[in-house]
Order: sequence, then C-alpha cells, then structure tokens
Amino acid sequence: MAEPPYRPLIASSYQPTTSSKFHGLHAGKPPSTGYSQFDVVLVHAIEDDGEEEMGRQRQLIVAKARSIGIEVAVDVSRDADECLLKLSAPDALLELAAEHLTMEKRLKSGGYTDYLRSERERFAPADRNHFFSSLERIRLLLALLELSRADGGAELALTLLVEQKVLTAVVPIHDINTSEGRLMETWCRAPWQWVAEQPLDDIRDYLGESISFYFAFIQLLTRFLIWPALAGPVVVMIAILGFG
Repeated sequence: MAEPPYRPLIASSYQPTTSSKFHGLHAGKPPSTGYSQFDVVLVHAIEDDGEEEMGRQRQLIVAKARSIGIEVAVDVSRDADECLLKLSAPDALLELAAEHLTMEKRLKSGGYTDYLRSERERFAPADRNHFFSSLERIRLLLALLELSRADGGAELALTLLVEQKVLTAVVPIHDINTSEGRLMETWCRAPWQWVAEQPLDDIRDYLGESISFYFAFIQLLTRFLIWPALAGPVVVMIAILGFG
C-alpha cells in the first residue's frame, strides 16, 4: 500500500451480519442526514410483535437511537415478514464519535492521524459530497449504538439483542455509488495487464483492513508463482527429451 496501515477505526464487539436479502437498499426515501442512503439496518421479525416484552424492547431500541441524534426510518421487507429499522447519522454526530474514539482518518497531505474536530480542515473528505466514507459511517454508527450513555451512545448490546431474538440481524448496507461505480471499474472489471495492480487503498477504505490485506496477500502470492509457472514447461521438456 502506498501509505502506512492504520489501526481499526473502532473496537466494536458486534460483527455485522451479512445477508444478500438486505445488503443493498436501492429504493425508498433517503435520510435527511445528507447522505443518499441509510448505512445500517436493524432487522426483526414481524410475527412476534404482538408479544408485549418484544414490542417494548424494540420500541426502546428506536427511542434510544433517536435520543442521541440517530435518524431511524421504519420500513418493511419485500416479503412483508420482517421490519427494517434503517439508521443514518449526521456528520456532526459522527464527528463527535470519531473524536471520542480517536478514529484515524486520512489527511489531505497524506497518511493518517487521530481525528480532531478543531482540525477538520486538515482531513481529506471521502468524496466531493461526503466527509466520511461508507465504511467510516458504518463503524461509527455501530459504535454509537453500543457506547454507554455517559459516552454519548445508545447503550445497546447488539450481540445480546440478536441472541435474544429481539433483533434478527444487524446489516451494513453497500454504498451503491462505490461498489458498483469506482471499485467495479478499477477492480472487478479492470483491463487485463501483465502485472496487475489492485486498488488496495480503495479496497481498504470500503471493505476494511482485513479484506484488503487478504487481496494484497493474493496479489503477492500470484506474482511469486509466476516464476515456478515459467520454469514448469522447461522442466517438463527436459524430462521428455532426456528420459522419454
């Protein structure tokens, strides 16, 4: 990678559930936070909403999230069997969380350092319209849901809520403009070349460090395998000509 690696943005205890059924939200009214789509969806079944305790806990989830400034839009899945709580947070709230969590963000001059609101102009925005990337927003939003009330969070134990069936899943949503735009053209549909160069920085900024390290390893492994691949036909020809 062109720049030194940075540590994970947050130490969230919850590992988001991946589900193709809710992995992309193309339709619906966008959030009022200035972003084109919601970043995280909390999913729960509709059939047990009649249970008083389940209903109370789900109402409490929405109330806690809204109380700290997170926008919550309630929707229904395509099959009408699950309720979707679509979440988004404004930049002001995300900046507070980023500073509190000492999140490392890219500098305009290159490299990364801990984010400070007082030095906002030093940090590079994700693009022309958005200050935070989709990965940063998802991580910060999950952190805000889990942080204690004293730290400005909603104090929701996401893992426990899923285990207790209050929630079915917690799903991060793809940023369509990135996944089907820049990454699709420069990575998935990249033109063929002898020595392929993957956009590892873009992969890291969108999918996270572990995924980018995986593809960096695959790239390095493939390059080193070129030499035994070239030597293989030579060894075979020598064996055929020498030993028949």
